[in-house]
Amino acid sequence: MSFLLSYFLHIKEEQEEVKIKQEPLQDFIRVCVKSEEEEEEEEEILKDESGEDTDPEPELEEHPEPNTLKCPVCNKSFEKKRNLRNHMKVHTGVKPYSCSVCGKDFAYLLTFKAHMRIHTGEKPFKCSFCTMEFATDYLLKVHTRAHTGEEPFRCSVCAKEYTTDNLLKIHMRTHTGERPFSCSFCSKSFMLNSSLRNHLRIHTGERPFRCSVCEKDFTEKGHLIAHMRTHTGERPFKCSTCDKGFTVVGALRQHMRIHSGDKPYKCSKCAKEFNVQCSLKRHMRTHEEAQSRAEERLYACPFCAKSYTESSNLKIHMRIHTGERPFRCSVCNSDFPQKSSLKRHMTIHTGEKQVWPQK
Repeated sequence: MSFLLSYFLHIKEEQEEVKIKQEPLQDFIRVCVKSEEEEEEEEEILKDESGEDTDPEPELEEHPEPNTLKCPVCNKSFEKKRNLRNHMKVHTGVKPYSCSVCGKDFAYLLTFKAHMRIHTGEKPFKCSFCTMEFATDYLLKVHTRAHTGEEPFRCSVCAKEYTTDNLLKIHMRTHTGERPFSCSFCSKSFMLNSSLRNHLRIHTGERPFRCSVCEKDFTEKGHLIAHMRTHTGERPFKCSTCDKGFTVVGALRQHMRIHSGDKPYKCSKCAKEFNVQCSLKRHMRTHEEAQSRAEERLYACPFCAKSYTESSNLKIHMRIHTGERPFRCSVCNSDFPQKSSLKRHMTIHTGEKQVWPQK
């Protein structure tokens, strides 16, 4: 208990120190706005960098030193007091670093400092390959892998490689089927939190991304970007075979299957295959409609293969087989199987000109 008391006293001192350092930022108004996807990715990267969701020193568990410090809650061992203090925040939930601009709280000083750069716009870490700049050293390190081609995180199932551990974790859900983000309105669940946020707008009706040209609103930033190309005429995704251009990469992928002959969409009812999903959906409707027609035509003729959705139509049809002609002409006593046939016949007697529909 004495350790926990000293721990909280230390946290209080850190809080006071941070508040003093924050004061000059209170009048700062320039805010860097990021997309939801960028914010989500940055949050995950900052967690990895700060150790918020990871074991700060995993090797200490396997090879504990004689004079290690143990966590009084879970018995994990740490060599440095600083690492133990950071670890204790997992149990206490203490977030002593508070942003004076937006009020967001942080458990770790490193995460807090990186967050403050969102408000100040400071990006001190510059890429040596291109002109891009980053708020944290870790973000720069991840970006540099795009230039070097380094992908150190490999999937143990399919051997695909990724630039960050977080991207690998997300990829692993395609193998495990894990969909941890569930919609509170319906039964749908998603692999990504950003996908859930986009989906929720279907229920809320929120369309926060507006076109500056025609004022059309969209639920996702990517949809707005693709839409803007209809105004600019930009087609940045070019086919390497025929040089045809497309506004979105998905359309290019579909087009490439014309050249490759790849047909990944297979009908579960028959052996047909298609190169685009919409063609498969259109084909599947032919099966659904055939089944629906079979279910709808409940009234079948016992003499031939014809069937009808209504019993009255079957009754009229049956007169072909039975010879029944219940409609009689009051002038010449001719009989007819249908009332409409009698009406046509009566024009002979009345001299009325019947207008027939053109074929």
